[in-house]
Amino acid sequence: MAKGRAGADSTPRVTHTIDGHNIIDSASELFGEKPLFWGRYFKAIHHPSDYEYVGREESPILHERGIKLLPLAQQTNFVGGSEERGASDAQLNTRDLIASLNVETFAAQGAEFLFFLDVEPTHPVSANYYRGWSRTVIAESLALSGDRFRVVPAIYLNGQEPRTWRSLISAMENGSECGGLWVASYGKPSRPGCTPLIEWDASVLTPHGIEAPCPILIWQYTEECHGGNGFDCNETNPTIDLERDLMSKLVLPPG
Repeated sequence: MAKGRAGADSTPRVTHTIDGHNIIDSASELFGEKPLFWGRYFKAIHHPSDYEYVGREESPILHERGIKLLPLAQQTNFVGGSEERGASDAQLNTRDLIASLNVETFAAQGAEFLFFLDVEPTHPVSANYYRGWSRTVIAESLALSGDRFRVVPAIYLNGQEPRTWRSLISAMENGSECGGLWVASYGKPSRPGCTPLIEWDASVLTPHGIEAPCPILIWQYTEECHGGNGFDCNETNPTIDLERDLMSKLVLPPG
C-alpha cells in the first residue's frame, strides 16, 4: 500500500519551540516534507480551554507557511451526553471556529469546511450527542455565514474502540451527516512517537467487524513526538482524491 501525505496536530500552539526550533520545523524535518495541515482545538469564545487555537498568534505562521488548519472541537468529557448538550456545544464550537478566522476568510476559500469532533476511547460519543452536535454545526455555520458556506461535521475517534463507531453508525442511520473520519491507531505495542511516514494500513483503522460509515480521510499513526508538548504524526489516505475530499475543505488562516 502507498503512503499518504504528512500532517500534524498539537496541544501547544504552533508558536511553540522544541529544542530551540519551531514545532512546525521539527515536524517538517521528521516527515521530510512540510505538513499539509496542522490540527488545533476549538471550544468557545468566552470560555476557552488552555489548549485552544489563538488566531492572533497562530494564524500568521500557518498562513506564511501555507499550512491549512485542521479544526478539532474539544469537550471530551461531555460527548456521551444528550442531544441538547451536543447542540449547545456545537453552537459554541462553531462560533469560536468562525470568529477565530472570520467569515470572509472561509467564504473566499470554498463552500464546505470540515470540523472534527474530538472523541477519546475513555469517553465514547453517544448517538444522541452526535445528532445534536452535527445538526447544529451545519445550521450555525449557515446562519453565521448568511448561507455563504457550511461547516461539515466530522469525527476524530480511536480505531480499536467500537462504542463510538456504533454510535456514529446509529446517528447516521437516523439522518446525521459525517464528512469524514480521522482515526487514531498507534499499533501494538505503540510505535515510537517520532516516526516518519509509514505505509497506509487500512486493516488497523476500524474495530473488528465494523465498516467505516463515512470516508477515512486521515490516520493519526503516532502520538506525542517529543512528548506531550510535541506533536502527533498523521498521514492522509492515499486512496482519496486529496484535494477534493480533504484539502479543499480545510481553511488557510489569514495572514
